[in-house]
Amino acid sequence: MKDLLETKAVTQAIEEQTSPFETVTAACKKSVMLAGFFSMILNILQLTIPLYMMTLLDRVIRSGNKDTLYLLTIIAVVALLTSGVLDVMRAHILNRAASWMESRLGVELFPHVALALHDGEPVKAQGLEDLWRLRSFMSSPGIIAMFDVPWMVFYLIILFMLAVPIGVLALIGVAVLIFLAFYNESSVRNVLGSAQSVAETSRDFVRSVQRSSDEIVAMGMMNNVMGRWFGTNIKALRNQYISSAKAATNLAGFKFFRMFLQICVLFTGAMLVLAGDMSAGTIIGASIIMSRALAPAEQAITAWKQAMSAVSSYKRLQSMLPEHREKEITARCPVIPAALKVDEVSYAFPGTQADFLKGISFEASAGEILGLIGPSASGKSTLAKLLVGAHAPSSGFVTLGDFEMSHFTREEVGSFIGYLPQSSRFLPGSIYENLSRFSDMEIEEVIDAATRIGAHEFIMELPEGYDTQIGGDSGHPLSGGQLQKLAIARAICGKPGLLIMDEPNLNLDNETETLLFQLLEDEKARGATVIVVSHQRSMIEKTDKLVLLVRGRLSQFGTKIQVMRKLYGTSRRQPGARTTGSAGVSQRSTGGAAKLTARAISEGKNFARTMERTSAASVTREKGEAVPSDISVAADHMEQKEKSSAPPPASSDKKEH
Repeated sequence: MKDLLETKAVTQAIEEQTSPFETVTAACKKSVMLAGFFSMILNILQLTIPLYMMTLLDRVIRSGNKDTLYLLTIIAVVALLTSGVLDVMRAHILNRAASWMESRLGVELFPHVALALHDGEPVKAQGLEDLWRLRSFMSSPGIIAMFDVPWMVFYLIILFMLAVPIGVLALIGVAVLIFLAFYNESSVRNVLGSAQSVAETSRDFVRSVQRSSDEIVAMGMMNNVMGRWFGTNIKALRNQYISSAKAATNLAGFKFFRMFLQICVLFTGAMLVLAGDMSAGTIIGASIIMSRALAPAEQAITAWKQAMSAVSSYKRLQSMLPEHREKEITARCPVIPAALKVDEVSYAFPGTQADFLKGISFEASAGEILGLIGPSASGKSTLAKLLVGAHAPSSGFVTLGDFEMSHFTREEVGSFIGYLPQSSRFLPGSIYENLSRFSDMEIEEVIDAATRIGAHEFIMELPEGYDTQIGGDSGHPLSGGQLQKLAIARAICGKPGLLIMDEPNLNLDNETETLLFQLLEDEKARGATVIVVSHQRSMIEKTDKLVLLVRGRLSQFGTKIQVMRKLYGTSRRQPGARTTGSAGVSQRSTGGAAKLTARAISEGKNFARTMERTSAASVTREKGEAVPSDISVAADHMEQKEKSSAPPPASSDKKEH
């Protein structure tokens, strides 16, 4: 507890708050209701032109009163100006509400979206896209059409009041237009969906070709690859042509029926005028009102797909964000030194029930370098991700200092941990921004980290030095070795207390590898807990302890020499020596028992023999002394070396037999 920044854990009571989604949408609903009120006034004002025409033709022209004409014209102009102002205000209110909603919910959604695949919830990956879709609908003409749809009934009632035959004709016309619109959508939906799917497949193929351009050119694959793309693309074009042709045919029929309906209204009105049941001005007014009655139906049908998509997005967002926001109970992150303890940790991949890692337990003290070794696909990289908090264990605990990792927020853990994944990626931004983790870290600290791994020299040769843009499609191209140097520099920036590196010497030359080894020794001397995942003997020689994983189970754990001897049995330099079994070396099986399956033991020894064969070709030299390439011999060599450099043991220490 004395080694903590603040020895007493900082805990706060859980405060339940209203869901951020409900809070934001409640505020937006007020804007939507105001826009709906404006829509009511706007639809009433839409009667300005037909009423003006009817009064002009039926009253003003017959009476010849110019004063009435002036007054009616002024009233009509004022009504139209009012309509225009209200229309602009309605659009402004909806746009502002949509932008405000996106800005507020975007902050809440971004962590969910960024970690969607990481947390095994791919449905959340489209959270920002759902928010964008909802915002686009709120600021589009589609929502205006939805406001106007209820007023179709208002216009139909007026048409029935003017003349029942025209009202019936308008009602039939609206029904037919709705039928034609839905028929158009259903007739092209499947073909268009297929065309879009195939087109997306074609685009994905082109992007893959662009990423593999070197291999394609080198192996003369261009014609074959182009033939594959052409076959896919021509299928997409065929489906697109069919859907476009159907849509064009349906649209032509749609326009014809609208014009035909207008003629029918004028014809019916003329017949009523001849019969003395309607005035000439009423014909023009009825024609305009009927057009206004049909317009919302047409616009709503056009926007129907967008509206349904927005509703689906709304429901997904509602389920994505928690109903109550809770403040996490957190503890202060420990400062150096802080030991790492793994206690019976198991992990199953999302969507699976069987544990990939099972019953893993070991400890790494502050100021130690622990190596994770094992055959391919044994779970080393997955375990490394559990240790840094990138994944949560299915069971068991990972303890940092005196607290479990789950007690820390991601930001607190991230400020304490340096992590080098097996495959490093950089975000679009400058080298400084990426190395500083997009924080306000001092540039001197970033330069120091880059210098320690030998990256400062090549960075200064870049066009803009530390301001050079990397990451993304437009970032400055860098070699694999340069990217690895930057990734290591990013991991050690901020002097983390826990440093975890997965294959750190990947793509590094001998000179940089030497700098890496010195860096690890410096971090160890500083008091950091260092964990490395590696297959390289040169890297394993730098460790103090080893953890051997086999098929997701802990096969061996102990000091470096103990684990090596346990793998190889009796030393070849000391044939009569006894192997170290229980002295610091643990064996675990699936349930944490003392025995491993015969298959797991066999795979562990196969891994050891593979390491011996792959390292036999190179002999590492330390201080001018050759280190044997045979690992069983190297174990004795390192043991003698460590004994010679170690301080005299206390009287209570027991010698290993």
